[in-house]
Amino acid sequence: MTTHTPRYSILWIFNIFLSLVISFLYLRTPHLMPQGAGPSFFYLIYFWGHFALLLGLIILPFAFLANHLSIKKIIISLTVVILTFLQTLLMIDTFVYQQYRFHINLFVLELFFKGEGQVISFPWFLWALVILFFAIVLFFQILILSKSSKALHFKLLKIKKIHLGFFIFAVLVSHVVHLFAHAKRDSQLTQIGFLPPFAAPLKDDQLVKKWGFEVNESEKINLGTMAGKNSLLNYPLKEIQCQPTIEKLNVLLIVLDSTRFDQLNPEVMPFTHQLKMQSTEYLNHYSGSNSTRGGIFSLFYGLPPLYFEKFREIQKGPVLIEQFIKNNYQMGLFSSAPLTMPEFNQTVFADIQDLRLKSKADNVLDRDLEITNLWIDFVNNRKKDQPFFGFLFYDTPHEYAVHPDYKKFQPSLDDINYFKLNNKTDPTGFINRHKNSVYYVDHLLGQVFQNLQKNQLLKNTVVIFTSDHGQEFNDNKLNFWGHNSNFTSAQTQVPFFIHWPGQSQKSVKHWTSHYDVAPTILKQVMNCKNPGSDFSSGEDLTSHQGHQWMIHGTYGDFAIRLKDHFVLVKLSGNYETLDLNYRPLSNSELDQTHYRKALDEMRRFYK
Repeated sequence: MTTHTPRYSILWIFNIFLSLVISFLYLRTPHLMPQGAGPSFFYLIYFWGHFALLLGLIILPFAFLANHLSIKKIIISLTVVILTFLQTLLMIDTFVYQQYRFHINLFVLELFFKGEGQVISFPWFLWALVILFFAIVLFFQILILSKSSKALHFKLLKIKKIHLGFFIFAVLVSHVVHLFAHAKRDSQLTQIGFLPPFAAPLKDDQLVKKWGFEVNESEKINLGTMAGKNSLLNYPLKEIQCQPTIEKLNVLLIVLDSTRFDQLNPEVMPFTHQLKMQSTEYLNHYSGSNSTRGGIFSLFYGLPPLYFEKFREIQKGPVLIEQFIKNNYQMGLFSSAPLTMPEFNQTVFADIQDLRLKSKADNVLDRDLEITNLWIDFVNNRKKDQPFFGFLFYDTPHEYAVHPDYKKFQPSLDDINYFKLNNKTDPTGFINRHKNSVYYVDHLLGQVFQNLQKNQLLKNTVVIFTSDHGQEFNDNKLNFWGHNSNFTSAQTQVPFFIHWPGQSQKSVKHWTSHYDVAPTILKQVMNCKNPGSDFSSGEDLTSHQGHQWMIHGTYGDFAIRLKDHFVLVKLSGNYETLDLNYRPLSNSELDQTHYRKALDEMRRFYK
């Protein structure tokens, strides 16, 4: 039997070279060009190893079939056509990435073919280039396999073993280098690591620590020009223009991790509900995410969470915090959970000096009590001639922790066994346990509110209360429990109110989101003149007419929410059209107007 392994080895090597050449087009994206010998070498070995691995996984099945089936010529011909098509798709992807900052996926293809050129389109000369490119690549693919290319066969086969060794070297070395680059927060290398399609570079700070090396967690890194003109980001779009006010209001932002929108009632949260009755409550308010990382990011930046990694790479803080600092606000920032994971010390609070990174207490109940006491001490000992910004981030509801003195709601689960949860599970005990955890935190907040009243601060302090995301207890009967698993209201709708000094109680029913918080504070507290669109995806809540659509994002996945359905786009590129209860919809037409706006919003703050 004639083996066809040499031919496939030749195809493998040739297509790696070709993929590497095509990938240089990604560097046309502003500020991605490696600066210096080190980043350039990393780029070459990382991309070489990456494409060698991907192409190897594609070619191996065809090589196996060609060696064991009688239709060898058909299989080889099919392999050549598929490889040519993939190389052409890679070339198109470089243009898509330059325009949208993400790669081709099924959602993009659907918008292209059904969008009638209104959402994603390419000029005619680019299509002519694509057709010409396909023909040329196909010609060379056939040429290297033909009998007339024996000399080329010999040369390529001669370096096959050398190449195999270099492939293994490239994969191992590039991922180890990225591991340490991530630990050192070297954005020159980390932005390259996530550049090619299907990239999954190694990043594990705990592994670096186990090997005895330091991880940069707390200090602001000297990124040189990366944080300035060479950044991929264009944020804010315009310089923020604010006028000093005669009396600067204090701002206190209270966030309860994993708290449901329907728990802000007098039974579960009596103290918080009392303040809510003197505030403006937003009844249909949504987080930008179903996860902590995305929820807090959307709250402070007012941007979709898909921007998170780019802001983390250059440690660019939000405009909101920047203005607090410029206006000499005292910072009382107290989080129960560490601010290093997710990396809020490198994003939201990147500009804060001497940031408190974690609590001293071991268990979550004591940590939440600790930040309450620290906050009260901060208020009592603050400089009274300076305004303050406070941030209290409670964690008890996230861990379903129950204080022995706060077991109001029964029956309540003593232990949570996720393996026993299914679609038939009665959620009552689980829900009551969560209510008890929220009930405990509410009593801590009672101390916070009492202290504000004691110091007569409610008359000049804006108090904002919300959660980073919701918490589901199989609300949609699809066996979802907790968060970070879907974008339905159970996991994304959150409690939200703003206590404005001197204003009476009010309820707002239209759609609002975390994207609107930063524009509201900057407009109403800092007297900034910029529209929210200069630095966020939101609007000032005091004049907001309600969103018609919004983006929810998490760790790579995102959904576009409309009034009666979602379009869910997975990290893999697959997408689904779902109703608001996450049931698949058939024969649904894509709303080109809203989807075009969503895609624009996810690229608007890139250069």
